Parts: sequence; C-alpha cells; structure tokens
Amino acid sequence: RAVVNRYRPLVEEDAISGQEYDAALAAAREAEANVAQIRAQLDAVSAQTGEQYELSIACPAGPTTLLNLDLAGLAPHIDYFNLMSYDLWGGWSEHTGFNAGLYATDDVPAGYEGFNVHTAVQTYLSSGVPKEKLVMGVPFYGRGFKGVPATNDGLYQPHTGVPPGTWEPGFYDYTDLAANYVPIFEKFWHPDALVPWLYDAANQIMISYDDPESIGIKADYIMEHDLAGAMFWDLSCQHPGTALSGVLAQKLAGDPTDVTPPCTPGEAGCPCPAGFTGSDCTTPITDPPNGECDPLNADPQTTSALSELLRLAVRFYGAQRCGDNHNWLLATNPYGDQCHLEDGPAMAPGVD
Repeated sequence: RAVVNRYRPLVEEDAISGQEYDAALAAAREAEANVAQIRAQLDAVSAQTGEQYELSIACPAGPTTLLNLDLAGLAPHIDYFNLMSYDLWGGWSEHTGFNAGLYATDDVPAGYEGFNVHTAVQTYLSSGVPKEKLVMGVPFYGRGFKGVPATNDGLYQPHTGVPPGTWEPGFYDYTDLAANYVPIFEKFWHPDALVPWLYDAANQIMISYDDPESIGIKADYIMEHDLAGAMFWDLSCQHPGTALSGVLAQKLAGDPTDVTPPCTPGEAGCPCPAGFTGSDCTTPITDPPNGECDPLNADPQTTSALSELLRLAVRFYGAQRCGDNHNWLLATNPYGDQCHLEDGPAMAPGVD
C-alpha cells in the first residue's frame, strides 16, 4: 500500500507511464497481493485519464528462487515479466560456471542442471506466463572467479573467491573485458551453453561473460520462441565500439547480416573504453575539478535503435561521467531529483 500511495500521484500527473515491481525475493502470496493492488490502482487511474499504464516485474531466473513466485497468479496482473536471466553462477557458487549460459551442458556439476537461461524461460512459459509477456534479460558484463585450477580450462572447477573486477569484486563490464582481458586471456566457447569464457592459467582466473556472438544467438532464441523482447543489464557496461545493444537491435529487427565483431580499442576509428584516452587507450581520463561533470558523446544510432526496438525509455540529453565513482548521469528529470546509476553519492541531477 505504501508503494501504491507513493507512485499513484506521479501516474496521475503523467510523470511516469507505469511501474516495475522487483519480485526476485518476494514470497509468492506477498508478490501476488502487492502486484494485484498496484494493478488495481493503475486501472483506477486509467478510468480517470483514459490512458493505459504498464505494470512489469523484474523476476528471477534461478530455479530455487523461482519457487517463491506464483507465476500463474501473477500473470493476469502483469504486462511484462522482465526475466533477469543472468547471475546464474558467481562467487557465491561452489564451482565456476556460466553467468548466463543459454542451455544446459552435459558436464555441469550435479545439482546445477537447471541453472541456464533456456530452463528459466521454459519454466515461466509452462507455469502460465504467456510468451508475449516474457522479456528475456541478457548481461553486458561477466562474472569472475580466482584460485581456479586449470582442469577443463577453468570451467566447473572449485575456486577461492572473486578477483577485483571492473567496479566491484567479481563483476566485469564488457568494455573492460574487450579491451583488457580478451586480448590477454585464453578464450573458449562452449558448444552446448553457446557462450564464451576466459581463462588465465598463470593467475588462475576464470571469467564467464557474453560477447556479440552469444548475444546474437540469444536474440535469435527470442525470435525463435516468439518472446516479447529483450532487456539488459546494463547500458553503462558498453561503449559504441563494443555496442552489444546494437547486436540486439539488429537481430530483433530481423536483419540477417552477420554482426561485425567489436573493434579493438586503440585501432583507427575504434573508441577507447570509458575512462581512458590516447592513441593506445591507456591514458586515464582525470575527473574534472571541483566535482564538475564532463559530457560524453552518446551514440545516436544505438540510442535510436534501443528506443524503437527494445522499448527503452532512455532519453539522451547528453550523458555525463562525474566524480571518482565514474557515475553515469543521464538527463535531468522534470523534478530535478538527485539520481545516479552507480553506488556512491549523487553528483548532480540525473534520471531515474
């Protein structure tokens, strides 16, 4: 009720067009009751305004977490189920594995057979969620493990924890991976899971991630199974030279052209990763003085494709990077709220 009371005025003022409910940790009865109440309130506003308001949920892909939800009970109230089909393996897992493997593999450790995207999608469909309401999530990042023996090239092996990562332990932006790890680590491809992984035997580090090829295959899967579409986490994990969102846009538009592999940062015409500059992309960009922000160029082609094909309500009035946290600030919203997209203190007005 508190959530409903908080957001209903914004809906009535036409400040937002709907709501998303995070159902990942909610108990089944709690989630259904909350969603039903929110749906009823949105419908009440619709009766006044004549507008239709979307209600979506961010929902889990892990087979154990799925047990928390009454999917059949939720389906009538929900417009879109945004499936967080990633983080299936990570530092919390006993063995290394795929962050978002598409299919199960024959050599997966016992007890982990259901930790893959296809199983999650089919569970939702078989539990009463219509395919036209199911949006499949894809990651623009990887999960890393340290202390990994070289057996099986680091896959499905015990580990001792997680390496430093890009912004937080164990978490690697794709931009960082493409620039600093793919050229150095040995790359492998699993013919069943249809995703790559990296392994460095000298440092015993294994990283599971998605690249343009695996993202393209997942887009094909979405089309093949006639799902509602794709969503991803998150936009700040890429730059135009490694535009994974462009792969999704191209595939979901039905373009049969092969996706061009990402360029190598530092090559002619290839942008440097976020935070770096120079001919070889090795010079760190220093933050502007006095806490000011420096504008970054948004890729208009990617932005347009995202808005049209992935239904993303992202309005680029200019993206900015501020402060030591490298916060990405997008557009000032009408209320001037202090918002940001990364952990850390808010630097300037942003977008929700």
